[in-house]
Amino acid sequence: MVDGQGNDERGEDVRGIYRDALSSFWQEFYMSCSLGERGRVPFLRHDFQADEWAAVGRIISKGYLDLGYFPVMLSKAFFISAMLGEKAVSDEILLQSFNEYLAPIEEQVVCEALSRPEDAWNCGDKDAEEHEEDKELTELLDRFGCRKLPTKENIKSLILEVAHKEIIQKAQYVADCWNDIFRESLADSKLSRMEGVCSLYKSLEPTTKKVLGMIVAMPGNNAERSALDFLKRFIRGLDVQLLKCLLMFVTGADVICVSTIGVAFTKLEGLGRRPIAHTCSSILELPSTYDCYAEFRAEFTNVLANGKWQNDIM
Repeated sequence: MVDGQGNDERGEDVRGIYRDALSSFWQEFYMSCSLGERGRVPFLRHDFQADEWAAVGRIISKGYLDLGYFPVMLSKAFFISAMLGEKAVSDEILLQSFNEYLAPIEEQVVCEALSRPEDAWNCGDKDAEEHEEDKELTELLDRFGCRKLPTKENIKSLILEVAHKEIIQKAQYVADCWNDIFRESLADSKLSRMEGVCSLYKSLEPTTKKVLGMIVAMPGNNAERSALDFLKRFIRGLDVQLLKCLLMFVTGADVICVSTIGVAFTKLEGLGRRPIAHTCSSILELPSTYDCYAEFRAEFTNVLANGKWQNDIM
């Protein structure tokens, strides 16, 4: 396996480096080959023809079949259209995927418009805040090429039409490139059913509760119990992005594709004190020599802030 600098990884792989390579690939793909925020949709590039898009499709199927890894930031509505066909995408899933495609402030504008009471649409005497809401909605629709004036009667259909254009239509060429690959390689998997796709997205998405539930440890003394408590407290304070970073550090993957995270304890002190991760077995070696939580948080935060780790355990 080759690292990000083009050198051979020094660690021996038992899936950990494989997971790390897949996660690194998808992080790069999200940045350079997709549009959107929490839900990404591929966009067409002149340097990506059928062979390149087909290769990406094979990476999806191989990662899932080999490791249970799936890029959950890929728009659910888009993946369903590529896997099961456009007609399998319900209005509910399309709207959910569109909200995840938008920036949070834009999602707020859409949610406000869909929940706005009828009298607020028809009121001729609007205050400054209501005029601003109308302006934001019009600007959002205009950005996506919608030229119709939104009303209470047509607002949901307008948003669904825009969502369909952005998520399904614009990337249809990519979906076509992936469809044959998915039908051949994933036909017997849970991804061949709508319920399976929705279940997979839900199960792989990291949450604080899920990660805490994965931890398996057997502390043997008070110092080790304190270190374990510090770890759980630290996890509870992480946002989604740092939670993914923690998973990358310990398991090699930015999604939940292992069942447990084992915790072992060390007595490292001084400058050599640090958490050590074994991504192949998803085991975290945790020093039990911290005097307080502030020390633990500072050292672990510095480790996660690095973002790139050398796989060098043989």
